[in-house]
Amino acid sequence: MTGLDKIISEIGSDSSQRIKEISDEANKKAEEISLAAEKKASEMKAQSEERTVAKVASVLASAKSSAELKKKQTVLEGKIEAIEDILGRAVDVLKALPKREYFEMLKELAVKNALAGDGVIRFSKEDTAKLPQNFISGVNSALSGKGSVSLGDSCDIDSGFMLVYGDIDVNCTFGSLVSEKRDELFDELNKLLFN
Repeated sequence: MTGLDKIISEIGSDSSQRIKEISDEANKKAEEISLAAEKKASEMKAQSEERTVAKVASVLASAKSSAELKKKQTVLEGKIEAIEDILGRAVDVLKALPKREYFEMLKELAVKNALAGDGVIRFSKEDTAKLPQNFISGVNSALSGKGSVSLGDSCDIDSGFMLVYGDIDVNCTFGSLVSEKRDELFDELNKLLFN
């Protein structure tokens, strides 16, 4: 082997060695990049799963909260409906009382709501027609000096009466009394539900 062949052989051998080193280094770098990419993909997948789990948990919590609110609203609506029904029936029961009891209740109501001074009591046409003869005198004697009432013209009301003192009207109709009680019951219901 001549000197030139030996140099070419040595260059070939060095080149092959260098190519092998570069190839090994490239393979090593490719493997590192591949491992890093797999690790990053695995981390991203885990993060994505965590976000998905968190989002699912959030949606479930929101749905549960919404269902609880709907349940409370339904219960509240049911209670309000029950109160309205009871109050409506209470008015019917009052209207259906026997004449003596009905007018005795109206007398007590008149005495309780009378103002000082002289006033006028006005009933519906039906109640004016059924009014006992001694009703007004019974109210006046029960007022015992606080004032007196006289019977006025009938008015357009369903039940109960109106007390009129000049410009002041005291509404003692059953509808007004029921509205007054309705507010009290709703206040109690709100306290029970929301406190």
